[in-house]
Amino acid sequence: MNAAEAEAIQARKLATAETIEAYIHKDNWPTHITEVAVQRAHIKISGHIDNPTKSPIHLIEYLPHEDPWNPKQGTILTTDSIGGDYTILLPRYLVDGHDRIANRYALAQPDPNGETTSLLSPAIWATDLSGAAERDTPRLRPANKKGLGGITYKEGIYEDDLSDLGITASTVNIELGGLINLSPNSETIEYTHQGKTWRFNAKAVQEHDKNIRQLTEMGIVTSAILLVGKNAETLVHPEYNSAGIYSMANLTTAAGSDLYRAVVSFLAERYSRPDKCHGWITHWIVFNEVDYGWIWTNMGEQPMALYMDAYEKAMRLTYIEARRFNPTAEVFISLTHHWSYSPADKFKAYPPRELLDRMADYSTLNGQYQWAIAYHPYPQSLLKPRTWEDSQATASFDTRYITPKNIEVLDAYLSQQRFLYNGQPRTIILSEQGFHTPDYSESSMRDKAAAIAYTWEKILPLPSVESFHYHRWVDHPLEGGLKVGLRTLPEPGKPFGDRKEPAFSVFSALETEAHSQTLEAYKEVIGIEHWSAIRIPTTTIE
Repeated sequence: MNAAEAEAIQARKLATAETIEAYIHKDNWPTHITEVAVQRAHIKISGHIDNPTKSPIHLIEYLPHEDPWNPKQGTILTTDSIGGDYTILLPRYLVDGHDRIANRYALAQPDPNGETTSLLSPAIWATDLSGAAERDTPRLRPANKKGLGGITYKEGIYEDDLSDLGITASTVNIELGGLINLSPNSETIEYTHQGKTWRFNAKAVQEHDKNIRQLTEMGIVTSAILLVGKNAETLVHPEYNSAGIYSMANLTTAAGSDLYRAVVSFLAERYSRPDKCHGWITHWIVFNEVDYGWIWTNMGEQPMALYMDAYEKAMRLTYIEARRFNPTAEVFISLTHHWSYSPADKFKAYPPRELLDRMADYSTLNGQYQWAIAYHPYPQSLLKPRTWEDSQATASFDTRYITPKNIEVLDAYLSQQRFLYNGQPRTIILSEQGFHTPDYSESSMRDKAAAIAYTWEKILPLPSVESFHYHRWVDHPLEGGLKVGLRTLPEPGKPFGDRKEPAFSVFSALETEAHSQTLEAYKEVIGIEHWSAIRIPTTTIE
């Protein structure tokens, strides 16, 4: 590709981004559909529109991969004249088995040329999925805020470490390519979705079964991180660049969106069964650190508007499929500790603050749903554990970073009216963060323990923070020099190293009877006399 071709592609993307921005921020819609309710056998669409002239008004249906800001997409379902209060009932299931649960609906008016239509309302996803719930799954909540990231079975330390640490929450990674990639001799598990039989890799599924079941049996609330590997075939976004570790899901075609929905539905059904035979997944984290999309959720170089339009669609489809089997399921956007800044390359990285603003925009425009936040508040520098010294983590909505030092900023920002769901703050899980030990010296180990104590005294007063998933359990030799684990590097005869003390014991004591006494010694390290000195009143943040 030469420079002129690259410039032309970028210009087209920017033009599409402007179209999306105009659609999202249009403030003079003539009307809005007020409800799209999914019932057992019907889709009920309700609203009000003033139409005194009885002019033709169309109901437009958009399939999951279609975009309402694209005038070439969508299907006209009816040309009946709609006016005043209206309720339209559509059959939920089509003759080929397709379920309309994930379609969007809008009202439109024919243009004078008779060949096109103009939208009168934004396109609305399902706003009420209660009638589609096939199970009455309760909302599981961890018994404390102590979580551990990416738990897998470790022989000889699994039960003792998790019990001693008091872990009640965990993340597990589910790379979707491993489920859909099949060899000629692969054993498969069949699953019917959208009138089609899908086949998933039985060996990969059974490995997840074992891990998730063990966590569930130990009373640990599990959050699944959905990831699209670069070899995930149809699921890989068509503009994926190999610089990315993972891809954005391909929801640009019917084939891609059908496959993504099928695999999410399969997982949601399997890990919400009343008998818990395979364990339970409570939360669904959609991809990883999407603000650093170029590395962690790659769909090529994109303006933020295009990137987030694709990502929010993945969030919405995950939510719809999960809620069929678990009516309390929440979906989470995954973000780094960066917050408000101007990226060096605005086509590869995006400020988390702006992404959360865009999520709120979509909820207001396209129908509210229970999305939540999986934040990663590492210290300002991942190599410096003394997070109380973070100079660019300030008590302001304009802060450069959100770290443990100013974690109250995240709570305060999301407590604003535009972010609330049914009048309540959205769930926050701190799903990946840890504190580095440059070496295994006494001072490094002490700083790590102090950072854990400091962080817990910051998050305990915040009810919106459900859990803190410590990263990682054991130091890894291939993590760019980071040694953030609760155990040291593996060595001969010690495949999982040694417990890092005193940090391991401090973490174990959190939220137990030994909490206050154990943490007392670290006030001196931090340079305070009372824990109240480190807390930021949320009413002072703006």
